[in-house]
Amino acid sequence: MSSGEAMAARLEDLKPHALVRGILPDAPVTVVSVQWFGFHAVELTYKDPAGRLGDVLLLEQGRRGASTAHFDLVNCHPCLVSCLL
Repeated sequence: MSSGEAMAARLEDLKPHALVRGILPDAPVTVVSVQWFGFHAVELTYKDPAGRLGDVLLLEQGRRGASTAHFDLVNCHPCLVSCLL
């Protein structure tokens, strides 16, 4: 993947140090930690470009009864991402 290129991601692809776009509306965030809740939800702790910590609950797309988020991995090392096809 070239610099600045983004790829659609799954919850399983979220790993510490990955740069993720789509969590905040105006800037990418860096993943600090990921805690799984069952098989379809994660609590993502992230750091914004200013260094502030935040967290969000992300649910697998297609699950009913809660909101889902679309996000992309940006400029991440290939070993952090499994095949997305």
